[in-house]
Amino acid sequence: MNRSYAPILGGALLILAGLAFLLNNFGILDLSVLWAGLWIALFIAGGLAFLLVYFSRREQWWALIPGFTLLGIGGQIAIDQPLLQVFDFLDGAIVVGSIGLAFLAIYAAQRQQWWALIPGGILASVAAMILFDNLFPDGEWVIVMFLGMAATFALVALLPTGAERNTWAFIPAGIFLAIGLLVFTPVLQSANLLLGVALLLGGGFLLVRSLARR
Repeated sequence: MNRSYAPILGGALLILAGLAFLLNNFGILDLSVLWAGLWIALFIAGGLAFLLVYFSRREQWWALIPGFTLLGIGGQIAIDQPLLQVFDFLDGAIVVGSIGLAFLAIYAAQRQQWWALIPGGILASVAAMILFDNLFPDGEWVIVMFLGMAATFALVALLPTGAERNTWAFIPAGIFLAIGLLVFTPVLQSANLLLGVALLLGGGFLLVRSLARR
């Protein structure tokens, strides 16, 4: 750029900034929308920059984590704006899910990084629970998280890792599956009811027997 135009450009930008602040002061222009747009652009640009680092040098798999995280934060700020409130069901889930997606992308890129399946699957399960809770607030969606965690460890045991199979992962998979299927089902609720009745009857029997002996 010709140096003679630099003062002109700088002066024009200052005038535009001054007009924007004046219009905001008189309630004609809402600068909060502009600030939000600026933050969205910065987070998305930062996320894309980290992804570019990864795609330029594939061994830099760590760049996927800040890349997806910054994109998720930018998306969260975006859906908080009035024009995009139709996507408010993604509130909270978009950030947690984007971080989980980063770890899953690490495994997809390098199979020997099988450990990334664990935080990736767990975070994706938490994001799914938040999403279901936003869509259907009256439901008990913790079961989604436990079933997702069970599926996560099952995948750790079944998917290729570049080495031996992680058969140990079937143990936590079975534990989380049992919790998901039992703790939040009417079967366990009925069992709790029967257990409560049995304890009451047993306590009553011991009490009556003790009083009768006296």
